[in-house]
Parts: sequence; C-alpha cells; structure tokens
Amino acid sequence: MKQTCLGGCSTKLDSERLVNILKEINKNSKSQLTGLNNEDCSIYPISESQFLVESMDFFPMISDDLFTFGQITACNSISDIYAMGAKPLYALNILSVTKGMTNEEIVELLKGVKSILDPLNIPIEGGHTIVGEQLLCGLNVAGIVNKEDLKKNNTAKDGDILTITKPLGFGACMTAKSVDDIKPETYKKALKWMTTPNNITSALGVKHQATSSTDITGFGLIGHLKECLTNTQNSAYIDSKKLPIIDDVLYFFDNFYFSGAGASNRRNYEHCVEYLNPIGLSYEEVLFDPQTSGGLICTFTKENWEKMSKEDKGNFFEIGHIKSDKKNKIYIQ
Repeated sequence: MKQTCLGGCSTKLDSERLVNILKEINKNSKSQLTGLNNEDCSIYPISESQFLVESMDFFPMISDDLFTFGQITACNSISDIYAMGAKPLYALNILSVTKGMTNEEIVELLKGVKSILDPLNIPIEGGHTIVGEQLLCGLNVAGIVNKEDLKKNNTAKDGDILTITKPLGFGACMTAKSVDDIKPETYKKALKWMTTPNNITSALGVKHQATSSTDITGFGLIGHLKECLTNTQNSAYIDSKKLPIIDDVLYFFDNFYFSGAGASNRRNYEHCVEYLNPIGLSYEEVLFDPQTSGGLICTFTKENWEKMSKEDKGNFFEIGHIKSDKKNKIYIQ
C-alpha cells in the first residue's frame, strides 16, 4: 500500500469553521452539542468525588510504516485523557482500512497500537472497522479522575510559570519527510517523541498541582495556548529563545516547507499574537506548526514549579509565564 507522512492532526477541520458549525447546530435547539465547552474531554460526574472523562481521535497515515502509525495514533488518542490529569480505563478502536490492505498489514498497524496501550494497562474493549477509500485509525478513550486532580485548560493564575513537555516542529518534520529532505536521525528523533505517551508528565502535573493543563496537537502551540486563555483575563508571555525545537526545523521553515494546516493556524490565531520584538519568520512558523501526539502545556505556581524542578528529569521546558491582562493576548519576545 502507498504510505504517506502528510496526515495526523494536520488534517483537523479548521478550528474557526468547526466553531461556526457547532454554533449553527445549537441554534434554537433544546439539546445542545457541548463541543463549545473548550475542554480536551467530555467530563461526566459519576460520584461526588470522581469524573468520567472521554475523548475520541482518529486520523490518516502519518508515518512511513504501519507499526509506527499505530503507535502515534495510540499516543495521540490517550493524550487528552492525560491532559485532564486522568487515568485511562479502556479504549475502543476506530479503523477504516482500504480494499487493498492485507490482513498482515492490518495486524501490523494494530500491533503498533497495542505496543503503546499494553504497557499502560489500557485494554481495547471493542471498536468499529469499515472498508473505505483511505486508511484511518484512532481510539475512543475513557478515563477516570478524582475531583481534586481534574485539570482544566483555562484555570491558570497571574504569575504562573508556563511550560511544555515536548519539543515543537513535528509538523515541519513530516512535511520535510514527504519531500524526502530530512536527515534520518532527525526523523527518528521526531518519531521517538511522537510515540512517547504523556503519562509521566501528566502524573507529575497532578503531583505538583499544575494550575492548568492541555495538550498541543493540530492547532499548534498558539492555537492551544489561546484555548487556555479563553474566558479568562490573562495573557501569556513566551520567550521564543526558550522554545524547545526539533533539530533542523528552522531550516525547514527557512526553505518554506509550510503546510496547509500551519497556514490555517496562522490565519485563525495570528490576531491573538503580539510580537514584542522581531523573531523571524521561521520562529513564527514554529508557533503555528500543527503537532501530532504533541506534549502538554502546563502552568504551575512559582513555588510548585521550584519544587518540581528539583524532581523533574527534563520532562518540562519553561517557556514563559502568565500575567493578568484583559487584552487576552499571547506576547512573543
């Protein structure tokens, strides 16, 4: 079968378009679609002290082999659960295979999925498989979280430290791979990050009382950080020189390896950004680059950040801070 690297979360429906669709559906409706709640998962109370959280993700091929594709889609699908501070309970598989795929190829794909889920004790309890025009794979994942551990994405406070947990540039790496202009070691490094689940950083965030949390996927750092500022009176300040970036990503952008999803992110979110000083086009593109199976955005009080820094072994990168500000902007320096 023909394999491609242009898929993953870069195929998300344009965020502005999605919001408009949900608003239109909800007009004059007694049963409201709750996709406008701004959170990474649905949140359903099952007792006075616990919530059931649930999320669904699926997308087209994003690597040059099926096993790795399975790993990436599994990591990405469970990420929303970890972003909420929750523990995944089980998953349901979503799979669309093409007519030309062999049983052996499908098995290889699902082995990749299970290679991520099995060590985390996340069983696949069922799913749905169809034959379609395009290979699609993903999971519906349910998790559980104690009320005091639940992490939301827009609860950061004035003075909080802003961190992320994986380097940026996965989208650019996949674009470069599609035109065969990426070093093997750079590609392997990107895949290693994309096949690393966010369970450890999620647990650290819970332990050290992260004030907010979300994950970075198709809308890029700026798009998902904007979600963290929604319905708040906060702004975020980012030091571009502190951004962790995959090797050669700036080279890719210097050579105009742009993606349609990155362009959509810039169009939808650039109005939220104010540059305090010029950082150059390539650094700007990093901010809008769509990530698949990206890291978490977490905020911490200064006191808790100092405590965690003594324990953390390079899982978090400090990139800025949160400041009370009615302008609700993302400032870049």
